[in-house]
Amino acid sequence: MIYIFRKEMKKWHSVLWIVLAAIALTAGVGIFKRPSTDITIGVVNGQKISMKTYRQALSEISMQIEMYKAYAKMYGIPAEMFLNMAGLNNPDQAAFDQCVRNTLIDSEKNKFNVKLDPEYVAQEIAKSLPMQVKDAQGNLDIQAYRFYLSRLGTTITDFEQNIENSIERSFFENFVKESAYISVDSLKNLFIQEHLKKNFEILELNFDHFLKEAKEQKVDSDVLKKFFAEHKEVYRIPEKRKINYWIISPTKYAEKINIDQQMIEEFYEKNKSSLFRVPPKVKVRHILFKFKENSTPEEIEQTLERAKDVHGQVVKAPEKFIEFIKKYSQDKDAAKDGLIDFFKKGTYEPEFEKVALSLKETGEISELIKTNNGYEIIQLVERKSAFEKALETVRDEIIKIIKSKKSLTNLKSDLEKTLYNAKKDKTAIEKFAKDNDFKMEQTGFLTKGKISENKLENILAEKVFGQNKSSVQGYFTHENNQILYQLSEVEPSFIPEFEKIEDQVLADYYKDKAKNKIKTEAKKLQLDLMQNKTSASNSKMQNLAKTLNFKLIQTGMLKKSDKEAIKKLNLEDNLIERAFILDDPRQVLRFKGDLNIYLVRLKDVEKFELSDFENAKSNLLQSEKMNIKNQYLESFIASLRRNAKIEKVQKMLNVNNHIDYIDMDI
Repeated sequence: MIYIFRKEMKKWHSVLWIVLAAIALTAGVGIFKRPSTDITIGVVNGQKISMKTYRQALSEISMQIEMYKAYAKMYGIPAEMFLNMAGLNNPDQAAFDQCVRNTLIDSEKNKFNVKLDPEYVAQEIAKSLPMQVKDAQGNLDIQAYRFYLSRLGTTITDFEQNIENSIERSFFENFVKESAYISVDSLKNLFIQEHLKKNFEILELNFDHFLKEAKEQKVDSDVLKKFFAEHKEVYRIPEKRKINYWIISPTKYAEKINIDQQMIEEFYEKNKSSLFRVPPKVKVRHILFKFKENSTPEEIEQTLERAKDVHGQVVKAPEKFIEFIKKYSQDKDAAKDGLIDFFKKGTYEPEFEKVALSLKETGEISELIKTNNGYEIIQLVERKSAFEKALETVRDEIIKIIKSKKSLTNLKSDLEKTLYNAKKDKTAIEKFAKDNDFKMEQTGFLTKGKISENKLENILAEKVFGQNKSSVQGYFTHENNQILYQLSEVEPSFIPEFEKIEDQVLADYYKDKAKNKIKTEAKKLQLDLMQNKTSASNSKMQNLAKTLNFKLIQTGMLKKSDKEAIKKLNLEDNLIERAFILDDPRQVLRFKGDLNIYLVRLKDVEKFELSDFENAKSNLLQSEKMNIKNQYLESFIASLRRNAKIEKVQKMLNVNNHIDYIDMDI
């Protein structure tokens, strides 16, 4: 049995349960209500996946998608691109795959009987709460937390259990990673790849050569039309949309808001103690008994005794405070009689402020206090009490605040009304813009997924292509402004007639033939070189280059890290990096570039020195360790998938078959 323990956290645990109890009392029945039946949407090795579990996974996936969309909006890039990179373009599938993965891991970890200390779980639950459910001071915002849980579609109990399961999985995954083993032979191969020089011979099959051969053959019109018919979608012109939009500043919109006297007075009465209160200020003198840097406990004790002695004298003769300052104070303010001019809370060290601001009577002497500078005695010189600014002095400020708050609320309300009216009256948006003197902007024709240099246009394109073109309109926030938009014109998608693009089709036909030819020839030559029927592979590659008039490239001795030398070869990206995989002259690598194909053979390798390997072995192991661990974990999970019986209920879900499923009814 594996136990995970941490230090006692009883104080936190008590607070956590009080918080959770408060949520339980305020949340009402809805959040804790359990469905009467829990639908099964899949089975993994006999373990059921419930609809509830799936929905929780889908909620988490959805929140990830929202995060990626926010990043996309920030950088003005289509969200679809971000989602494809993250593998979240199909949320249903991603959620189901996550459920399958978790079920497989849970099944394995349960064999090891992993148990967690409850106090540690409580700590991790606290850490798992996102910032959006906390206030500015870092305390839990109950209302925000309730909303967060409702978005996840979970209850308090389920939320805790999910966190605990997640922690257990994490420990088990780390356990699997730690079992990864890197053999000496693997390290030797890595050392050879990373540190030893290699010499390669590269035969370049130039695409232009095969394209020229293809163009020498005449093409029958019927053959060309057949090619067009088979590749029609390649020539489809995508739908284009043009958008009218208005950039509306809430600040400018505030100008039309009228604020009457009653609104001003009500706002003042409600906020005068918080917004318009001038805090108390004090002017003081002080005597500082400074600590020496790196003072010993004995020296600090001596300083304290001296400060106590002076404090006793000051209390008896407060009128001589300035004399005591000049005689004893070790602060720079001593030269100006230790005077510190009027200050309010938040100006100096908290302990100093607390005592200074607590003094009420002129000439009053404080207790001896300890600050970061040393021991101090404070005398009050003058005090200015707190007061509230008069209404007339803050009238303009109040008007500005009210307008600022009301402008965005009013603007959004008016925009919502306008969009509602636009459902029946297509001119409603233009009328609203005209009545408010908003300047109309217009995009050119935009295409779905095509990135523009204009960030705003990218967002507009994402908005309009995400809606039905019969009713594309809306508004959103961009750089503190509200963007109102409406689809103005559509160029529908179409496939041009063959006669209008015949030249382009002919060019594509020749390219297609050349691609097939170069691919076939490359495979044939690779096999021929590897079989080495007639002569040594060294002369064979040279003979092929001469016979076929192909370019033969000799790299010379290179290290994988020789970036400048590799760059000078002017080869396609990653070609040499891939070539370093070769460790035997009988091997031939076939590398497909953008158009050209390359056949690569290892000619020579720098001599392997065991002493050099031994010196580098430790660093190699360290650098490769994390990579190997992650690969091992993914391989482990992949093997679980291969050997698992994974079933789904087709009636309940409509997910793409990422792996082989057996459809079933339950």
